[in-house]
Amino acid sequence: MLMATRVFENIDSSAIFRIKVEDSSVFVTFQSKIDKEYEYFHKDVENFVKSVENSIKDPESSIGAYINKQIRSEGLKLVDNTNK
Repeated sequence: MLMATRVFENIDSSAIFRIKVEDSSVFVTFQSKIDKEYEYFHKDVENFVKSVENSIKDPESSIGAYINKQIRSEGLKLVDNTNK
């Protein structure tokens, strides 16, 4: 079953501008480069979406740190779209 597209905008984050989740793709737009969307692959987007929701709701949590950790641990894998 494919997941509906989820978009997280107006995030209270100095690092993350927008997160869009579509099928197994996660698109991240960083505050530092608002005109560029980075595409990542995640093998378990449902849990990823839950974690993002929880992180955004929790004032003690940093969504920027969470995304950064996901990228470093390769939970989010950058998709090379240079040939598109």
